[in-house]
Amino acid sequence: METLIFFILILLISANFSRFSFEDDSKDEKNIFEPVILIHDVSPVYLEDLKEIDQVISKYGYSKRTYLFLIVNHANEYPLEENQDFVKYIRYLQTKGYNVELHGYDHIECEFNCNCTLAMEKIEKSLEILNGLKIDGISCILPPRYGISEDSKKAMLKKGFSIIVGQYAFEMDNGTVYTYNITNKEYTWYLEENNTLNEVNIAKEEYLESEYKYFLSIHPKAVNYGGGIEFLDEFLDFTKEENRFINVESNENIYSYLGIKKIDFS
Repeated sequence: METLIFFILILLISANFSRFSFEDDSKDEKNIFEPVILIHDVSPVYLEDLKEIDQVISKYGYSKRTYLFLIVNHANEYPLEENQDFVKYIRYLQTKGYNVELHGYDHIECEFNCNCTLAMEKIEKSLEILNGLKIDGISCILPPRYGISEDSKKAMLKKGFSIIVGQYAFEMDNGTVYTYNITNKEYTWYLEENNTLNEVNIAKEEYLESEYKYFLSIHPKAVNYGGGIEFLDEFLDFTKEENRFINVESNENIYSYLGIKKIDFS
């Protein structure tokens, strides 16, 4: 009897040891990291929505993993220069660790689905305005509606910008264009409250099964509707819990620093 009890104890100890070893090594086998959050359509139109979103993101310490994609003159009606309260709020978010990048100049249709000359005019105009507002260091562009022509994409890459388009990210290094598969998901496009739990469960499964770096896309106003904020809270709580065994110090390669901060898509 004593031999049987001893044998059972050995099995239990071995099972627990294996569990913790698996959790700790999961970053090597599946490359599971905490999500990177992409906030589209960041403009003065959604100031109050952004404040509500920040409450959840900051609650779980995700500000440094969040990218704000700015619209410089939303619909040609909301120029940043004329919305100083919004600009001050963006600067405040930067002090909390948020990263600021470029979404577009006006967000009218697929504004970068055009020739390279027009695309670069919009980018240069945007950067000039942002620099004047002391918002600089733009290194990544997420085109509105993921619309972009090959002509525009080549021009952006040659200027040193990373580009996110749907499930792909693009970078150029020493004249070579690199294309990365990413997992880029959005679950909160006007999510009805009665469907929140279902979407949370889907998101958890897709997050754990992702073969690539995981990105969570959200849109202000859309995520603030119905069960969107509840989803964000539940999902970020889950991902924090999943990563509780990962040593943060060992994950510094999440971001690469090549003069300016870039997202590491590899």
